[in-house]
Amino acid sequence: MAISYSIKNNILRLTGQGIFTLAGMLTLSRTFIIIWVLINFTAIFKSRKNLLVPLIGGVAFVIIISFTDSRIFAPDRFKALTALFGEGQVKAKSIGNEGRSTTWAIYYDLIFKNPLTGQGYKSFQVMTTKLPGVHNTYLMILGESGLIPFLIFIGTYGYLFRYSIVYFKKEPYLLYILIVVLLNLMASHTFFANYQSIALSVFVYLRIREFNNEKYIFSESQLA
Repeated sequence: MAISYSIKNNILRLTGQGIFTLAGMLTLSRTFIIIWVLINFTAIFKSRKNLLVPLIGGVAFVIIISFTDSRIFAPDRFKALTALFGEGQVKAKSIGNEGRSTTWAIYYDLIFKNPLTGQGYKSFQVMTTKLPGVHNTYLMILGESGLIPFLIFIGTYGYLFRYSIVYFKKEPYLLYILIVVLLNLMASHTFFANYQSIALSVFVYLRIREFNNEKYIFSESQLA
């Protein structure tokens, strides 16, 4: 969805965005919906022409709610979403049940036990009867390896985020990709096992380095 904004052909871009939006909505994933909203809000900020995508998303959402039921989807998530259009106060409570924040809280004490050097690799990833896995890459790195690697990790993504804003007008989809990665890291702990976030981060870094080199070469030619 984020990379689709790099497509110049309007028909191809809107077709792809419509497919991605419908597919994402069908998962009833709260993470997807939050990321989708942020990407499109940022895209609209850049250009009013991108207002079409939220309209597509609204139509897709209405179709899903109107023509499906809880037998197809996870019942608690389906009820939470349909509550937005009906008996909201009672059913919407299922949104908060077993939320990520509850899972993260299990690991806070482990982080404070050894904040400098951490608890060791995979200590926050393995699922047991008592520990479900931290489901947060930031907490995972802080808890497993300690403060210094965590600060390096934050600094790396701070660098990418800064330059994705610097080059936002030139290549806005770099920022959209980073929004996906940064929010995905708040809901998963598979950074070192599933390489999609790493691959996307390296892609953004290479594009930023390319733009920095172009800027440097241009400034050098002006001095010459």
